[in-house]
Amino acid sequence: MDANGSAEFPAIDEAAKAATLLAKFGQSSQVIIPINEVKAIATAIASGLNPRHELTGLLQVLEKKARASLVQT
Repeated sequence: MDANGSAEFPAIDEAAKAATLLAKFGQSSQVIIPINEVKAIATAIASGLNPRHELTGLLQVLEKKARASLVQT
């Protein structure tokens, strides 16, 4: 992928980062993950995630999707 990929397709970039974050959460055996551990996971992701600027937004995306899937079931 070229260097402008995320700038050209921000929704795809956001979805990829959210999916990577969710996959890392799935590796935890805890039902509730403390915020300091969430920040550590986000920092460790090699996908270019900036926890200081993107973490809150990505968590909101995941929460919105989770609520939507609960309503559908």
